[in-house]
Amino acid sequence: MKNGFIIMIASAIISILSVFNWMTGAEVPMLELDLKRVISAESEDGRETVNNITETEPATETAAHVEQTPAETAPAPETTAVKETEAVPETSAAHVEATASVEPVSVPTTEAVTEAQTAAPTAAQTEAPTEAPIEPATEAVTEPAVVTAPTEAIPAAAPILERAAGYSGEIATNVGEAKFDVSHVNEGWVGVSVKSDVRIKIQVIHGDIKKNYDTVADGTPFTINLADGNGEYRIRVMKNTEGVKYVQMTDVRVNAQLTNEFTPFLVSDSYVNWSAANVCVQKAAQLRPGTGSDAELVGRIVDYLKQFPYEIREVPSTYVPNPDTLINNGKGFCMEYAFTLAAMCRSQGIPTKVIYGDVSGSYHAWNEVYVPTGGTYYGITLNAGWNMIDVTYLAYGRSQAEANAVPRVPKTVR
Repeated sequence: MKNGFIIMIASAIISILSVFNWMTGAEVPMLELDLKRVISAESEDGRETVNNITETEPATETAAHVEQTPAETAPAPETTAVKETEAVPETSAAHVEATASVEPVSVPTTEAVTEAQTAAPTAAQTEAPTEAPIEPATEAVTEPAVVTAPTEAIPAAAPILERAAGYSGEIATNVGEAKFDVSHVNEGWVGVSVKSDVRIKIQVIHGDIKKNYDTVADGTPFTINLADGNGEYRIRVMKNTEGVKYVQMTDVRVNAQLTNEFTPFLVSDSYVNWSAANVCVQKAAQLRPGTGSDAELVGRIVDYLKQFPYEIREVPSTYVPNPDTLINNGKGFCMEYAFTLAAMCRSQGIPTKVIYGDVSGSYHAWNEVYVPTGGTYYGITLNAGWNMIDVTYLAYGRSQAEANAVPRVPKTVR
């Protein structure tokens, strides 16, 4: 009301001054300026203004819209950005400018809100996943690296059943230039000690089977398993005369009545010579836990040995492998596979033979293992009883069926 009264007075004064100006030609710029200043001052105080109706209505709508925006925007984190984007087309340029002119509202325009809400979470999401998950990921990777499941699954190795074919010089009998310990004949072995300045061989004869062993001639005991069952064995000590010729120095005859048919294939003798110190024997002790039968352990040992590549190489006729040669070299040939398998199985109480013979016309070595119960483990099928195992063929990439199908002529058993 006060503003209306002032406007009426101002209008009357302007009319009077206009008449005066028309009559006298004088100008009153200062009064017009002061009137504008009065109107402006009234507007700045928040009171009604003269020419702000069209501006005030959009501004009021914009202010109302922006004031409601915080209430609508508060749950924005739970609302997808689609809602905010849909509101953008409804906002005109004039609407945006009017909204920006409202000082009490610190929130930007709808477009600005969309960008701000989008940009801030993006930056946070860019840094947080880079820093926070990396540490857990590092810890997760580090912990499994420390956990050695296969080793912990075998916390304590199985006992090694060490059976050495012993020799006692106190009870050995002097026969010519050699000593014979025959006190363990019924257990499956004999011992011989020879001293000579020439090369020595020991020959064991059982029926039609003859086996020759190279031995040292410095008095070191040499033990031999009686691998051909019960009956008479003739043990001959032969000395070299020239070239490949040998003559007998002395011999003994023993009658073996084995108390256990498997004992000759469980002991460590001077030919298949192993002990608890062998790497392969320790490996067998580690592979035993978790197996439910001898057949399963054999399958596990064969599966381990066949990983070592097969190689062809020439060796002298007197070559006798160390059971660790295959593992130490990381590769091997038939004799080395056979000796390693024999040592590993024997050390775990599994009777194992080393067999020499002809395979497809070639000299070859393989094994036979005895298991009380059969089964298929690691691709190896075993029946209760004696089973032929040829790791050489398996290491060469052949199957067990292919190895079994090859014609074989066994000649000697060790």
